Amino acid sequence: MQTILLRPGLNYHFKNGMLTAGYAAILNRRSVGEYSELLTEHRIWQQALLNTPVKNIVVAHRLRFEQRYIPRPMVRGNDLEPDGYATAYRLRYFIRGIVPLVRQPRFTKGPFAALQNEVFGNTGDKSAVNGKFFDQNRLYVALGYRLSKIDLEMGYMNQYIEGRSGFTNNHLLQIAVY
Repeated sequence: MQTILLRPGLNYHFKNGMLTAGYAAILNRRSVGEYSELLTEHRIWQQALLNTPVKNIVVAHRLRFEQRYIPRPMVRGNDLEPDGYATAYRLRYFIRGIVPLVRQPRFTKGPFAALQNEVFGNTGDKSAVNGKFFDQNRLYVALGYRLSKIDLEMGYMNQYIEGRSGFTNNHLLQIAVY
């Protein structure tokens, strides 16, 4: 197992959007020499989501700010444990469009295509992460089906990450239920 992500939040809904504040516990596999363990990064986060209809396409914009507490791994005995936490801040902007593949006055059910992109930027002291503003980009394209209030979709995500020691480009098949 590489990562476990738990991210609850409290929502405040308004006409075309939502404000959210929450906490996240992200258990990431960290390695030092021959030792490997899941260590927990803690995050406090806030976000604003705004839905803007453009003809029959719904475009969602999300701005999220994260305060990250990243564990510093240290070998103690035969275990890998956190030796304190580094603080980092990250800003994320997400845009997503859902295009119905059937004509309806108001899209409530049927097939659709989805296109989204999310850009991650580090703010403040960047030394705890990659030392740069750019952190990662996630581009996603999918086909889905809306069952009244539930969306099922499957698509391709290209995840481009700029880490401390170079770039990682992941090609992912994503299956989602919303």
